Amino acid sequence: MASQLPPEGEASEEAQPFDQSMIVGGYEGAGGNITVSGGTVTATGNNSAGIGGSYSGAGGNITISGGTVTATGGSNGGKGIGGGSIGADGTLALSYMSESVNYMSVYATSYGCDVTIGSGCSFKTVDGSTVIMSGNDIGNAAGKVIVPADSTEEKVSVAYVNAAGRDMGQRACVKVTDQTDNWGESGKTTWYAVTENATIGSGITVTGNVNLILCDDKTLKAEQGITVTEGNRLTVWAQRTADGETADTKMGVLTWGNGGGVYINGGSFTLQGGTITGGNQNFGGGVNVGGGTFTMTGGTISGCTAIYNGGGVYVNFSGTFNMTGGTITKNTAKNGGGVYVVASGMLNMTGGSITVNTATNNGGGVYVDSGTFNVNGAPSISGNTKDDVDYNNVYLESGRTITITGKLTTDAKIGVRMETPGVFTSGYSRGGTGDSAYTNPASPELYFTSDDTKDPRYVVRSVNG
Repeated sequence: MASQLPPEGEASEEAQPFDQSMIVGGYEGAGGNITVSGGTVTATGNNSAGIGGSYSGAGGNITISGGTVTATGGSNGGKGIGGGSIGADGTLALSYMSESVNYMSVYATSYGCDVTIGSGCSFKTVDGSTVIMSGNDIGNAAGKVIVPADSTEEKVSVAYVNAAGRDMGQRACVKVTDQTDNWGESGKTTWYAVTENATIGSGITVTGNVNLILCDDKTLKAEQGITVTEGNRLTVWAQRTADGETADTKMGVLTWGNGGGVYINGGSFTLQGGTITGGNQNFGGGVNVGGGTFTMTGGTISGCTAIYNGGGVYVNFSGTFNMTGGTITKNTAKNGGGVYVVASGMLNMTGGSITVNTATNNGGGVYVDSGTFNVNGAPSISGNTKDDVDYNNVYLESGRTITITGKLTTDAKIGVRMETPGVFTSGYSRGGTGDSAYTNPASPELYFTSDDTKDPRYVVRSVNG
């Protein structure tokens, strides 16, 4: 067996590493030849190793020369990197190219391999202890992140979780300080961590594929915000707490000065965890999607303000906001306290909650101006108000509708207010058979409510069966 991962910059799914899987031989097979030269690999064994041999198989010949590797051994004795429960351990070769020295880290819960290192290469653990890897002498590196000894930036080893709270293991990260304002490098994948409170006075530019871990109880204040331009990507993660779970009171915080916020101009931003708060902009207090894509799978956007539109998120031009999880709450604006969609902007919502946001004019939760609003699954938009008095969850300007792109679940709750009465959805149907994506089993009143209780013209009823 031979396996080759792409070099750094070509791993298109960096924010979604291989999770809860293993890279091994067959049940009694050796691991063969396994080469990792870039990208991100997260492998978890059972009786087998994380990377190497199966239950009774030898570890084979493993070569790591780049990328970020996390390997967890099986609970029944399989090594992190090496052999299976009763298999021989094989060999591990570690090396790197000088130009990629800052972009390699290896973490294994246990090792069992004969180890060789490349000519001119040396490694250390990020806690500062030297690792001399000759023969089987790598045991002292178990459970620690190994990086090249001549890495030029201060590294820290940080554990983190995904949006579902699943432990994603350890990462070797560049420590964020008050001077860390240029993140990443073109064509590279880099990891940063906020392990101490920091304030960055200048604007932060994201280059390449950047991952940021917000450690528990720590705050990064980006006075002039973060910009993600076309071809670049930022993913923000939360750190696990001592019990392995995230808690809102302990999540790390990303906050702004008056010139802050995340500005997406053709790039990609994913919020997996942590809290974004404190923005105060003309448009988009927390996140301004002026092109490109913002994906929210977890975390919280709270306490952000827009003088005009989009207290939490502003979606404009060709920007797309995909919300599958997380919470947008307690944000304020003139219009669209939670989210404002305009021009050819698009909001796709399949999960998560938009609640307790406020607009002084309309759209306490979501204001749909001239953009597109698509829903399916379990979107929840409730408890949003106008001037903290009248419910004003989703506000639709004349001619705007909510498009049903898939089956809604019983957790879907959306309050609606229209500029003029009329049909406010498209794609809704109670017909069809089976689990048709566009078939909803109940009347629309189960999912939608009218926020205008004072005007009898505004009631939710089916007009097409």
